[in-house]
Amino acid sequence: MNADTKVLHWAALLALTTLLSAVLQWHAVPGALLLGALLAGMLLSTRGITLRIPRPVYFGAQSLVGTMIAAVITADIVVSVMHDWMLFLPAIAATILASAGIGWLLTRCRCCRARPRSGASRPAPPRR
Repeated sequence: MNADTKVLHWAALLALTTLLSAVLQWHAVPGALLLGALLAGMLLSTRGITLRIPRPVYFGAQSLVGTMIAAVITADIVVSVMHDWMLFLPAIAATILASAGIGWLLTRCRCCRARPRSGASRPAPPRR
């Protein structure tokens, strides 16, 4: 892939992300900016467009999203979770088990290009 194609792919991702995020924001969808970018990436991926980012940028973005999530957690939320921990614990465990199970099935039936790896419950860093 030459440099011009990469630039066009990144431009397409930026434009599509902006468009989808604006539409979702206009409809007052929670997490519109995150969902707009996610949908744009998925749409481009279905067209065979793959974009790679440097490892430090990937981890920086992960840190930023984690910080944004942590910023909205209030003391009231923590108290509520602690009060109803018997409800939250099985729900969290079921989510983790379902994610691991679906990931295992997708790799087992070769529905995706992912390879089994140790620590498969955490997101894989981008390939170089």
